[in-house]
Amino acid sequence: MVKPTGPTDVNVRKLIRQLEKTKRPIFKYIAELLSKPKRRKKHFVVNLWKIEKHSNDGDTIIVPGKVLGSGELTKDVKVVALSFSQTALEKLKDKAIYLENFVEQAKDKKLPNTKILI
Repeated sequence: MVKPTGPTDVNVRKLIRQLEKTKRPIFKYIAELLSKPKRRKKHFVVNLWKIEKHSNDGDTIIVPGKVLGSGELTKDVKVVALSFSQTALEKLKDKAIYLENFVEQAKDKKLPNTKILI
């Protein structure tokens, strides 16, 4: 039987444990996605044009991977991700939130209009 693998980054492992402790279904699903081996997470990279295409004003978009800066984002959305490219951070400015910070902020809050983009 193949030995199960997962992230080797200590910070990502801590984040996964933190997500699982919240006991919220959306965070448990994100923890499950982050626990997958790297070879299965290659498609967890999202460009700004895809966020623009699949979001509405007032949405919170969660990306369990990296957000890249290709395209423009004209809608009023919050983008939560594990990491951002430099160009994506420049284009998003105050709309970008790191996943670790979002989990701490949203522990007990309701999360209406929240979508996960993969």
